[in-house]
Amino acid sequence: MKTKNSDQDWLKDAPTLAKISKENPFTVPYAYFESLNDDLKTLATLQSLPLKNEEDYPFPLHYFKHLPERINDRSAIEATRNLSPETGFQVPDIYFDSLPERIKCRIERGKEIPSD
Repeated sequence: MKTKNSDQDWLKDAPTLAKISKENPFTVPYAYFESLNDDLKTLATLQSLPLKNEEDYPFPLHYFKHLPERINDRSAIEATRNLSPETGFQVPDIYFDSLPERIKCRIERGKEIPSD
């Protein structure tokens, strides 16, 4: 038999749980259930279509070979966009003094420039 105090015992045993709001935290997007039937039918139709030839959707040449470099480059570009005007771009004091020599060395070595 339940007593009035038995419902309150868990409040003492689990004070953190007792502090949690008793309202439902989950929400459903507007008109979710109205469009659910059509969305499921569309998904089922798309999944039932066979991919006739995987070569119909080729990747660009060397796509995966250059992907890590492209991701790193994009990250570096995004990081520079977050610079404040006070810090801006800085280069070492002698950077431009040695730049022509470094360019010449790279040209002489025939460093490959990747093309996309």
